[in-house]
Amino acid sequence: MYHGYFNPATEEKLFEETLSGLERATKARDVAEEVSKLFEVSSIHSDLVVTKAFIEILIGIAANLRTGNSINNVREHINKVIARDKWKQREQKNRQVKPYKIDDKTVTLNITFSFDRDKFALIQEIIHQADMVLSQVVLSHFDGNPDITGTACRLCDTPERLSVLLGRIRDEVGTEALKDIRYSSPSHGFERDHLTLLQTIQLTNYELQL
Repeated sequence: MYHGYFNPATEEKLFEETLSGLERATKARDVAEEVSKLFEVSSIHSDLVVTKAFIEILIGIAANLRTGNSINNVREHINKVIARDKWKQREQKNRQVKPYKIDDKTVTLNITFSFDRDKFALIQEIIHQADMVLSQVVLSHFDGNPDITGTACRLCDTPERLSVLLGRIRDEVGTEALKDIRYSSPSHGFERDHLTLLQTIQLTNYELQL
């Protein structure tokens, strides 16, 4: 499973180096240092490497791990490496792309949800693989003051691409993966609030037929 994250054409050497390092690791800190090298792997990001599923893969490889071999302990050391190396800041810089051109065919989704670390990492990975950008937005109360009770993210793309993406999230993460979605379509001049994932997929498919 670990090998599956690497591109055989360009990342095979890094795979072999980190695999060897994990096999020699005796402490959780050693595992975290190998994880620090994974910044260069295109399919791996900072939210993924702290998930339970990914850490279980690492621990499974690190057969000589003697100290701090619990998932929480390994995660703690990985988080320290992420902070030390400014991994999230570097990711943000590397993933800066040209803003998606919002035109009359673009649909905007504002999604509010409570964080489940593992599910959120999986959703992010699916979005990245679809070559889309999930941006964070600040919610406001009617008086203009920020609403700090929820976190909202925004997706902008065509109904066709969003339909495919949301369908994949439904299939791989579940129908409850995204909730309270706000759907805005300048093309047909309508907005809908408090939608479920399935309702949002229905709307994108409806737009494709117009």
